[in-house]
Amino acid sequence: MLDDLAKKAAKEIEKEFVLDGPIYKVEKLSGTQLEVTFIYPLYPEIKNLKYKKVGVKYVAPKFNSKRVDEEIKKIEANNSMNIVKKGPIVKGNIAKFDFEGFVGKKAFEGGKGENFELEIGSGQFIPGFEDQMIGMKKGDKKDIKVTFPKEYHSKELAGKKATFKVKINEVFSKSTKKLDDAGVKSLGVPDVKTLKDLRDYITKVMKNEEIQKAKGEFQKKIFAKIKEKLEIAIPTTLIVTEMEDLKKAFAAELAKSKIAIDQYMQMTGLDQAKLDAQFSSQARERLMDSFIFAEIAKLEKIKLTDKDYEDEYKKLAKVYNTDEKAIKGMIKKSQIQVPLTNTKVIELLIKENK
Repeated sequence: MLDDLAKKAAKEIEKEFVLDGPIYKVEKLSGTQLEVTFIYPLYPEIKNLKYKKVGVKYVAPKFNSKRVDEEIKKIEANNSMNIVKKGPIVKGNIAKFDFEGFVGKKAFEGGKGENFELEIGSGQFIPGFEDQMIGMKKGDKKDIKVTFPKEYHSKELAGKKATFKVKINEVFSKSTKKLDDAGVKSLGVPDVKTLKDLRDYITKVMKNEEIQKAKGEFQKKIFAKIKEKLEIAIPTTLIVTEMEDLKKAFAAELAKSKIAIDQYMQMTGLDQAKLDAQFSSQARERLMDSFIFAEIAKLEKIKLTDKDYEDEYKKLAKVYNTDEKAIKGMIKKSQIQVPLTNTKVIELLIKENK
């Protein structure tokens, strides 16, 4: 019943754009009478939206081809074989070892491991730890003394001196083979059959990444400039909804690292009020960005064509290594409409701010 009333009320709102469902407020309730107020978040009035010739220019990236060589070396390293070594550990070797850490004479939580594999020189462990493993051989035992960084994530260990009892179980050296056409085929990259194809593919991907990064920097700077004079009152209900979405996404990310919100607050020294203030600020900024995109698109009459959608589906089909029909079944037009429109807005801003 309330849903039917809400739809009827929405139709009666003239010349206004309803952004979300209403908040229900029951004013009167009796055996014969029901009075309900529907509060709708409306598209906000936007004033002083200045976005042309604002003094912010797009800086096109300069591509360094050496990055392609470095990436190919990484691929070769990732496809290398680990060969058992009898001699002492040198930088670049893989050490398989047992360890247990102590602060004073007390072992600390999370400081113990067995058959842990570590590339010496990778910087994965505390500064100084890996350097002290150089020269050790299979079967060697050693006390490695280090100091935890002051900014270490665990406050109980930050800045503390510690001793790790280490036993080397095995040492490996890497055997790296240069990539050739046969090796490239084994990577299974679509339409990449030769080493030249791979270089061209990596170059294209890297150039696109740099362009997207440069456009991201441009957007950040020009939106900051636009917001200096922008006047906009964002409905509180939208900010609250956006905050809740941010909280859920943040909690999900923490869960991947098996960290609870309470643990995170303890580690960072934040309380719930400070955390909520951060989410509120982020929510407002994200919504403001969305309204800037939408308003510019409306003012400039930016519309998407069938070709825009088809081109995007072709790109997505390549990314997911499937056919366009399957992609269209997975991703609706409504899901790519906003990002495609925003891309056109950024292109317009680049053009209008040369």
